[in-house]
Amino acid sequence: MATLETYNENGSTVKEENPEANNFEEVDFDEIEDKLNGKMDDGFQKPIFQTNTNAIIESAVLNRAVQPKKDSKDKEYYDMILKITTVVNQGKEEIVTTDNYGGLREYDDGFWSGKKSAFGKLKQKMKDEFGVETYRDLMRTIQGKEVKIKTETTEYNGEKYQKNIIQSFR
Repeated sequence: MATLETYNENGSTVKEENPEANNFEEVDFDEIEDKLNGKMDDGFQKPIFQTNTNAIIESAVLNRAVQPKKDSKDKEYYDMILKITTVVNQGKEEIVTTDNYGGLREYDDGFWSGKKSAFGKLKQKMKDEFGVETYRDLMRTIQGKEVKIKTETTEYNGEKYQKNIIQSFR
């Protein structure tokens, strides 16, 4: 089972087992009977925010790929994704959305991120807004922040996805 390192609201490190990381179990159809009877067109749809919408970051979790890759210089690295869950309060209704910020690599000697990647853009916003200088500072600072999110269409490996991206901090 993979271990995740996250930070709580006090900035303390919390290690937790991640049952979702590459582990699956057989599904008992009796447990999911109602879902099985649903039409395949009626699946979950990500909330869409066409304008900048106020939200609060509920959690930010850093996930690492299980298998390493090699870059163009034959140097080994692990892909990493920052998974951010935000909550939008619309009257009595809370809308929760989770989005991945990719583009971060972990090498033996540190981290690298592309400037145009979702993570790279977020990293720059964090530097500009809060003056963060380390990845630890970024992870500690981002927790619980008030933000504005907006839905953007992105492309990854030829597939188009909609992501609710942090546009700014409030």
